[in-house]
Amino acid sequence: MNSKKNAEGRISGEWQDYLLSTENAITEYNIGGYRILTTDKRLMLLKKLPKSFTEIKYDEIMSIEHYTDILWGSFFKAAAYAVIAAYIYNMFVHRNLSAILSSLLLTYVPELHEVVPINAVIYTAIAALAFTATISLLGFVSSVSGYLRFSRKNRTPYKINTRFTPQVKSLIKEVEDEIAKAKGVGYPQAAERPVKKVEVEKPERKPAPVATIYGRLRKELEDLKKDSIALVSAESGDHGEAISSLMKILINEKKMNGIYISSSKPYEQITRAMGEADVKANKLFFIDCISHMAGKLPEKAENAVFIENPSSLEEVGMYVDKVLVRLGEPKFIILDSLSSLLIYNSERSVEEFTHMVINKMRLEKTAGIIVSIKQKEAEALTKTLVPMCDKEIVLD
Repeated sequence: MNSKKNAEGRISGEWQDYLLSTENAITEYNIGGYRILTTDKRLMLLKKLPKSFTEIKYDEIMSIEHYTDILWGSFFKAAAYAVIAAYIYNMFVHRNLSAILSSLLLTYVPELHEVVPINAVIYTAIAALAFTATISLLGFVSSVSGYLRFSRKNRTPYKINTRFTPQVKSLIKEVEDEIAKAKGVGYPQAAERPVKKVEVEKPERKPAPVATIYGRLRKELEDLKKDSIALVSAESGDHGEAISSLMKILINEKKMNGIYISSSKPYEQITRAMGEADVKANKLFFIDCISHMAGKLPEKAENAVFIENPSSLEEVGMYVDKVLVRLGEPKFIILDSLSSLLIYNSERSVEEFTHMVINKMRLEKTAGIIVSIKQKEAEALTKTLVPMCDKEIVLD
């Protein structure tokens, strides 16, 4: 096994219990209560207290970022509890709170007067309030320093409370380099690695012409009612043109207002493509599940909200409820796309979420377009949703 030194010194011997015989250790970091080791295969994290071990393979990591989300609510909660605790203590010391409570018990619940230890109750209440205030204050203080977050495929993000130190910067850069190596991006030697599975090479499929996609969708959607729901399946190479064509038909031609739920492309990229296709973006409200995670929020976006993570499906549903009631008639919802949501969520979660969105469409008499990119991972889910839709459009 090979290893490298880092700013901390030598690689600790404790890692020997976790390293594989074919694995090379690279760098060890001490960050936010964790000891972290990078290797040529994965990221290993040892939490100091309580002690625990976690591994994250590079091909599981979608993004790594440091962000600060200050919990002002915790600060105000701490202040409120502290004020209440101080008020009770002041009443107890200077205004004989014990006598006041004893008198109230004697008047209204005399049978408890001799049973309830009033002083003990007051001390307990003050201690509980002070403890709650302390916990809330610690939550606020820890949030000020920020978080290092690893977003992972089909799993909840892994977060470490830490300041944005030079070590954190170094770790982020090193992990990004290892992810690039794992994917072979910018590393020609990756092509020389032995391939375990050999697949029959398929001829490259060229994207269908724009006119063909637009004409096909226009014809398929022409006879659909204003409250109908269609499931559109497209090849990955046709996805962008399919979305542009759908926007032209629904907004420019049918004069509809809509909600665009995006888990495949960020807001800025979508609006830029819509501008190139002469589609009015102000007719749409965007629920963007990608930009926040990628750390590329636009400076100004009055017609959009940015969900922190594509796995926050309940939050997406909440915004759908809020926006739907404000949209002018006729209106539609486009969900783009099932395949992207399956990267961040289980199939069961995506199915339940899509059922919920479809039910909202039915209740509100809203048109709907559910987009799916043709992939094996989405086949079973697509088949399940077809009976719930009025029409299935497959772009060949």
